[in-house]
Amino acid sequence: MVRYRGAAPGRPYQCRLYGTESVARLQLVRTLRELGLGHAEVRRVVRRETTVAAVAAVHVRALDAQML
Repeated sequence: MVRYRGAAPGRPYQCRLYGTESVARLQLVRTLRELGLGHAEVRRVVRRETTVAAVAAVHVRALDAQML
């Protein structure tokens, strides 16, 4: 079960039942966002245009470049 806020401001939280695949996708999106990935990168991972490993490698190279 996933909690979400209703579309109208001030509406209470509601619950909706999602299938296992949808929950896994939501958890992946949440994790990627918490790691600092932008919407475009998350979209590419969810659409399987790239992998989490490939996105992570790009971020590692960017961090390495910043530390030099």
